[in-house]
Amino acid sequence: MRHSELLATIQNLTNEKPKQRELAEALDCNVGVIGKRASRDSVYSLEELNKINDYYGQKFYEFDLFAGKYNTNLVHNVIKKTTITNEDEIAVDYYPEVFGSCGGGVFVPAEYKEKMNVPKKFFSSYNPLKKYSVINAFGDSMMPYIHDRDKLLVEHYENGEQIRDNRIYIFRYGEKIFCKRLVDNLNFIVVKSDNPMYEPIKIDLKEVMDDFQIIGRIVGMVRDMD
Repeated sequence: MRHSELLATIQNLTNEKPKQRELAEALDCNVGVIGKRASRDSVYSLEELNKINDYYGQKFYEFDLFAGKYNTNLVHNVIKKTTITNEDEIAVDYYPEVFGSCGGGVFVPAEYKEKMNVPKKFFSSYNPLKKYSVINAFGDSMMPYIHDRDKLLVEHYENGEQIRDNRIYIFRYGEKIFCKRLVDNLNFIVVKSDNPMYEPIKIDLKEVMDDFQIIGRIVGMVRDMD
């Protein structure tokens, strides 16, 4: 359920407009986080809605976001929007402030994550035993395959897993995160861009040691999906 819909639901059930401070207390987070989610009209997970329900249940007598004691239609919409009933969709963590650089490199620590339901058709491969997440692309070095601000589906890398040559990976190099094609060549890795304006580079694994870390492999992307 999106932030605007949640506010409308609570207001209809309580006749009071919920405050960002209250939502922050319910979710045990900073008020600034709620402000950012409000500006994006972010989606709240079922777990988060349960916490909000418990919080307001203590504040308002017989308040129940899910039972429908006050407004059955609104509550039904809450459950419908926060529960996955379509087997063709996969719920993954979306990090709106983490960018895999497709240019000069950028690293933005994640302050919070959101849930996003992604149709399976967007995954080039999917393994239910693997962990997946979604981040945003940044830059033009992987054009025309990846555009700036595309949402990238990342299959998380496991230690010891072999690199698949010429596949696109998200990796950390120093303090920056990159999105590039990788080729494993004995003691060094070749980093390649799809945009011919960017020359390939070599990373000597013996020299970089802890400065190089593969985060995951790109197994799909979504363009213009809110």
